[in-house]
Formats: sequence, structure tokens, C-alpha cells
Amino acid sequence: MNTAWSVEDVNLVSSRLQNEIINPNESKSINLILTKNVTANDIGTVTNIAEILKSYNESVIEDLDSVEGNKNLKEDDTSSVGLIIGIRTGRAAIYIVLAVVSTIIFGVGIYFINKKVLRG
Repeated sequence: MNTAWSVEDVNLVSSRLQNEIINPNESKSINLILTKNVTANDIGTVTNIAEILKSYNESVIEDLDSVEGNKNLKEDDTSSVGLIIGIRTGRAAIYIVLAVVSTIIFGVGIYFINKKVLRG
């Protein structure tokens, strides 16, 4: 599904933008589709990190506030997103119990109002 990507060491690498010109204040996007087979040990947070490993400009001006490929998440050449993997079971049962308990409380309330207030 990701023909524009290759695996180098443990990194997924795309050279799709290598011949693209990105002007100041302009952005370009590339897509990556990942699939994860989840086991009981995989529950929790998975963090995907993207970083510019190589860049070039015709003026040969270096990026002043980031170093390419250093995996520093505080720099502007890096982005990350967290994915929470969890198991959610019993949701319908919770709603059924909540509905039954609410109905009982409502019924008891009506009974006491009817007995104490209306019949005096």
C-alpha cells in the first residue's frame, strides 16, 4: 500500500518529495498507512515519530534551529503522534445496568412523592 516508502535500518523512508520545491510558508504532505496486529502485550500507547532526515536548498542555507536525523522531538523538523490501543468490553452491559438503576430510582421517587405528598 505504501509504494513511495522503503525500509532502511528500522526507519521507514520516503523520497517522494526529493525533487519537489517547497517555498517559504508552504507545506507538502505525504501519506503512510500502517497496520498493527494487536496482542494482549500491545495494549497501551504507541508513538509514531516523523523527522526530516535530509534536506537541501539551492542557497545552501542550514537550518538554524534543528539538526536533521537527531530524533530530538523539541525541534521543528520532527513531529510525533500517540495512538492509544485499549480494550473496551462490556460497554452495553454498563448502559443496561445504568438504565435499570435509573428506572428503579425514578420509580421509588414517584412512589414516595405519591405516598407522602399527594396522599398526605
